[in-house]
Amino acid sequence: MTIQDMQTLQLDTHSNLADELLPLLESAWAATGGDPALESLMALLTTWDRKMTRDSVGALAFHAYAHLLTKEVLGDDMSVLFGLIMESQPVYLLKVVSLALQGAYPSGAAVLQPGPETVQMNALAATGALLLERYGSLDSGYHLADVRLANFDGAFGLGIDMGAVPTDGGETTVNVAAGTFFKGGEVAQQWLADWGPMVRLTGEFTDQGPALYVNFPIGNVADRTSPHFDDALDDWTDGQYHRFLFSRAAIESDAQGLLVIPPNDS
Repeated sequence: MTIQDMQTLQLDTHSNLADELLPLLESAWAATGGDPALESLMALLTTWDRKMTRDSVGALAFHAYAHLLTKEVLGDDMSVLFGLIMESQPVYLLKVVSLALQGAYPSGAAVLQPGPETVQMNALAATGALLLERYGSLDSGYHLADVRLANFDGAFGLGIDMGAVPTDGGETTVNVAAGTFFKGGEVAQQWLADWGPMVRLTGEFTDQGPALYVNFPIGNVADRTSPHFDDALDDWTDGQYHRFLFSRAAIESDAQGLLVIPPNDS
């Protein structure tokens, strides 16, 4: 595998959860005859490339469907605990629902009342209602970037709000972005991701010595007056890597300043 292949792998946005849930949804649709009013939404989900990218219509619809399905299945079984988990680490319950629908649990059917096909169709209907309410359309006029954002509030410390930016990724992608869909029991206006890759690192050994490539969010100077306060954010968002400098000569030639800390002789 080349260094470019490894960097590309770290940016992979393919949703493994979609691979699990969408074939089950297709089977449920076929078994129930589906709802003609939801045909365009169903067509969107089944033809979507299953990549959680910012510019994707299908990614937003699937993100909503997966979370509303989880509420449909587990919301009445877990009470207060459901909300706490879905606002902190929703991936755990998303996987529980997926495994239950796949028949991976001996008693998984207990949480699938009133039946696996019905809960999936109910979740699809809830997704359609949400999309119509917010965007006036089941299959167009919106993108994942409209609501799913990486949240940097407090990233440099409490009280330092860096805001939020649209990014690629989802709960089950290599380029991970685990966020909050529900807030206070309701669908949040923005689906903020508080968890993501703090740093992406790729290395290799060459004839000229070690080579290390990196990108990371925000910047490396916690001073708003510095040009390096947030100059790394765009490259992190877009997956642009920079090569580390190892030799003293390379570092000194690229340095923008030098800070000398005198020894404490006392």
